[in-house]
Amino acid sequence: MKSSSSFAFLLCCVIILKFSSIKSEIIECKFNYHLEYRYDCVVKNIKLSTDDNVDIKKIEGKHWRGKTDDDVEYFEISNVPDLKTFPRVINNFFKNLTQIEIQYTNISEITSEDLKNFSKLKVLFLNFNQIEIIKEDTFKFNPKLEQIYLMYNKIRHIDPRTFSELKNLEILILVGNTCLFEWADNRSNVLQVVKQIEKGFCLFDEFTTTSTP
Repeated sequence: MKSSSSFAFLLCCVIILKFSSIKSEIIECKFNYHLEYRYDCVVKNIKLSTDDNVDIKKIEGKHWRGKTDDDVEYFEISNVPDLKTFPRVINNFFKNLTQIEIQYTNISEITSEDLKNFSKLKVLFLNFNQIEIIKEDTFKFNPKLEQIYLMYNKIRHIDPRTFSELKNLEILILVGNTCLFEWADNRSNVLQVVKQIEKGFCLFDEFTTTSTP
């Protein structure tokens, strides 16, 4: 009986330690209009620990009269080197985002789970980060994407079918990466780049997967 009580106490301590290591952070937004039609949150202040396990628990900032978090369509965060993972929890606050801009961080990966809850997303800026690999299913929950900017990351592998199903994609910028240095700013050019990727122009052997016909 004593040993089971000790085990229960030890388990409780482990759980407490695990959750106490999660850093809860507050983001301060500057809310504004862009060209009087798009309502923006530009991150004005954020302090993150070096712990990857970050939970943004609160958004602060003064909304314009009559506006709420639900009106925010654009979210921008820049120059935050301690940011290492995509802040997917912003969807808990801003549920109607059509444009996300995250630049000059140490984000090294972008996944379908990161983007899963942003079904209205049309424009994605992820320039000047540390992204290395783009997997085939990365954008499967974002069929409305029209523009993707991935300039000056460290991309060395893109799965062949990554962009093939994005029928609305008009701009695809891959300048400044290892495997492709492309600037496609219209649908015709995008399709040419997509064909290159489909042919395996951006594959590294260690990530190559065999697809069945």
